[in-house]
Amino acid sequence: MLLLVLTACTEQHEEQAQQQGEQARSAIQQHVDNLRGEMDAALDDASQELDALERRMESANVDSEMQQAVADLREQRQEIAQQLQEVQNANEDELATVRERLQEQRANLNRRLEELKLRTADSREEFAQAAEERLNKMEQEINTLEQQAENASGQMQSDYSEEASELRYRYDELTQALSRVQDASEDEFANMRDTLAENLAELRTNIEQKMDEMERESGSNQ
Repeated sequence: MLLLVLTACTEQHEEQAQQQGEQARSAIQQHVDNLRGEMDAALDDASQELDALERRMESANVDSEMQQAVADLREQRQEIAQQLQEVQNANEDELATVRERLQEQRANLNRRLEELKLRTADSREEFAQAAEERLNKMEQEINTLEQQAENASGQMQSDYSEEASELRYRYDELTQALSRVQDASEDEFANMRDTLAENLAELRTNIEQKMDEMERESGSNQ
């Protein structure tokens, strides 16, 4: 009788362990599927942006440096796509590291792509308009970050407020720099365009990363 009871308990424990293992594998697969879907969409967007850039460059007088920059971005996009195929084999311990690495690479790709789009503006007016549109969007996002900081509590509120303040300071600097574009000479404008393009792309990346970080932390605290 005792042997039958022990056997039944063992079978029950084995069944529970099997169910827990299946649930864990299912959860990992769900995270993998979400990551692949997120990255696939981002890579598709990048591919379309690169196609549009190449079409613009075909009808414009661009130097070989710009053409090589687009080729480099296509290569970088392809490398990310290849790494994404490997995520299927990641275990639970590896998945967070893989996700972080892929997101960093995606952010770097987006930053370089954004910078190149601004640098290839056909005229001073087109550049100023494109830069202003980006600044307007970033201001809205910074407003959102500042509101989220106000709604946070404790040390998190202090950290968020400080980070949002730093982003606001960079935004104000770039807004002032853009206001000087119209009065710059051609040589000055060429230098200002490249510098502003780099700094605008960097700020946009920083804002997006901070918004993603706040969203993840907010979700984990609920």
